[in-house]
Amino acid sequence: MMILEFFKSMYQAFIALFNSPSTTINSAPNDNSTTKGNSVPKSNSHLPHQVSPADLLLSYYKRTRQLWPPSVPPSWSQAGSSPVLGRVVFTFGQNIDELRNGTSFDQLTGWTASLDLVTRDVPSMMRDGLFLTQGNVDEKENHVKQTHTKGIGNLHNRCYTVTSSTWSGHLYVCAATVRPVANFRLHHLSADKVFTASVGNHGGDTVYRYDVRRPENNANYMYDDMPMEGLWPWPRKEEGVKDEEVLKREGRGSDQEEEAGGQGRKEDEQVVNDEGGCDEEEETGLEEEELDGFSAWEEEEDPLFGSWRD
Repeated sequence: MMILEFFKSMYQAFIALFNSPSTTINSAPNDNSTTKGNSVPKSNSHLPHQVSPADLLLSYYKRTRQLWPPSVPPSWSQAGSSPVLGRVVFTFGQNIDELRNGTSFDQLTGWTASLDLVTRDVPSMMRDGLFLTQGNVDEKENHVKQTHTKGIGNLHNRCYTVTSSTWSGHLYVCAATVRPVANFRLHHLSADKVFTASVGNHGGDTVYRYDVRRPENNANYMYDDMPMEGLWPWPRKEEGVKDEEVLKREGRGSDQEEEAGGQGRKEDEQVVNDEGGCDEEEETGLEEEELDGFSAWEEEEDPLFGSWRD
């Protein structure tokens, strides 16, 4: 009898153990494991951020830039004084639309490039234009190297050292295959191939910014709407459209100045008349002849010369 009671108590204990909360908790992972593959995470915060191919390329070029402050040509240092430096950075694409549309680097049909310059005269570089020719290349420094970058893959990087009297730096031309960089020539760079551009002054503050993907953010904080030349991508002078705007912005060519110039010519003519030296009729004839000749010349002249004369 006692043996029967013993087995009965053991059976009840076994049943209680089987139905205990701890057993239920331990069985939970098995239930979750069956749905884990089909479940959607509640948050994507742990997932890596998706970076566009263009941003990956810009990040690569950023790592290739020279350290700041850079070493500068000895000729820039005058009598122990340090030149005031600024920085100019351009990125180019042989096919801008591919970069803008997010084409992966290994699918690009041509080269991309980065121009990283240090300048001792930011204002003149922006006013007079930025031009890069073979004469600026230190040819003995030319070389190509192969690298592998995460997210980009293998690439061929052709490196140039470029200098002028007021700026110095490097040009890097990259492609997934060797042929685009081998066939690259400096004259292939142009304003319509600029992808991004930025300029920083000696304090590291931005004075110019351009991004073909975000035209609403393009700005020239130094010269506003002044048309720019050479490799500068924006704003560009439209042929025969902005001449009058440029003249007015530079303080020339306005109606008031033309009127003042006309008044000045009349006063000069009056001075000549007062000083005499010929009969009134002869003077009038000469004056009419000069005016007729001047008018004919004025019709053919460039408006810039007319504004300069005024």
